[in-house]
Amino acid sequence: MVMNIQRVFNQLPILESEELVLKKVELNNLEDVFAIFSNDQIFKYCSILPKHNIETVKSMIGHFERDYDKKSES
Repeated sequence: MVMNIQRVFNQLPILESEELVLKKVELNNLEDVFAIFSNDQIFKYCSILPKHNIETVKSMIGHFERDYDKKSES
């Protein structure tokens, strides 16, 4: 099956249900994203290290958009 990359990356989707909203992470979400990435329990069993510096997480938010804008499925 061939994926149409332009169609996939045309617009960042927003997926919403009664309990959950998946949308673009923006700088106004910094405090919430930092609360997740600085929580040692969340990363206890995975290879990602928690981030305890809010500036590091702020930089990561910019990287999320940069990586999406690369429009690559890998």
